Amino acid sequence: MSDFKNYVLERLENIKLIESADKELQKKLLYMAYLDSLAGARYPSKPNKKAFISMIKDYSTWEYFDKICPLALKRLSDKYPQHTELKEFAKKAYNQMVAQGGQFGAAQVSLNSLPSKDELEVVWPPIWNDAASSPNRENLTQIVQLYHCRNTLVHSFQHRKESPYPRRNSNVIHYRQYMRAEGGNIIANLKHDEFELVHPIQFLYELCTDVTSNLTEFFLKEEINPFESYYDDFGRY
Repeated sequence: MSDFKNYVLERLENIKLIESADKELQKKLLYMAYLDSLAGARYPSKPNKKAFISMIKDYSTWEYFDKICPLALKRLSDKYPQHTELKEFAKKAYNQMVAQGGQFGAAQVSLNSLPSKDELEVVWPPIWNDAASSPNRENLTQIVQLYHCRNTLVHSFQHRKESPYPRRNSNVIHYRQYMRAEGGNIIANLKHDEFELVHPIQFLYELCTDVTSNLTEFFLKEEINPFESYYDDFGRY
């Protein structure tokens, strides 16, 4: 177990040391792949998404993983406008985010001000609780948004280009307005729906470190050798 912990932490530190013109994209991609590898070691029989989400829920101390994403909530309510309570709830959450966003993306929106799953439960259409094909509340949470970010990085090798303004508190996940440029000039009439969910490098590094510490403690306590599952076939993808 000591060998495994040293092995994965060495790789984690090597990611941190990367220096290149595309280091932000490269580091984010590798941190996500690192989390994938640990999820496979802990939950070898689960599909990738379930393993990834279960590991972060069970072995991280990320306090906002269950917060509702206003962007995902707005998209859902726009798709089902007949559910008026949900639509009003989504509108309020989105408008609060817009109000905090600041003019021209000069400020950021932190996750602690976002709606909770319990608040969403109150306005969730009861008809959606019974049908398997209905929308799932879980898909609106921050932990699933992180998995979506993982997919765009690992499968598409891309992430949204962030605002040219300096990022504040860039070690935490946050929302911010992003810029559109015309001929090198920032457009003044920025639309309110131009937001991005930013997963900073430092957050991903700290999440990887947190999960590694808690997960290796679990392996040691349960006397589990994780190497076999860690090097399992690529078929989980």
